[in-house]
Amino acid sequence: MSKYKLLKCIRYKVVKRSRCSTVIHGNSKYALKYEKGTDVFARPETVGIMTFKTLSAAWEWASSISFWLGDGAKVLRVQPFGKGHVPISIPSPSRLFEFYKNPERFRRNHLTQTTPDGTLCYPGVRVLE
Repeated sequence: MSKYKLLKCIRYKVVKRSRCSTVIHGNSKYALKYEKGTDVFARPETVGIMTFKTLSAAWEWASSISFWLGDGAKVLRVQPFGKGHVPISIPSPSRLFEFYKNPERFRRNHLTQTTPDGTLCYPGVRVLE
């Protein structure tokens, strides 16, 4: 049972074809698996589960990070938990792992990029497909 309320809206989540988090190395504690029918929650020190309001915004993001996807992208329909927010900025894909290793140092050095259009981050999501 989640402490967050399941919302009625649909969002779109970009994952690798293997259904793992994009960009994050598979052995990282931040690598999440998005299996159909599961509830997935972000670690508290992260910006949350990054989703998109529209399918087109999700595919646009997927194409922009294609270099880091390895096995390619898949876009899943998800239902969010909790209140969504738009981060002021996000770590660039090439720096994401470094960000999670030492977020305070990273924030001080401003090694971030503009948040993509249509982004909403949530504490968790239910994977619908």
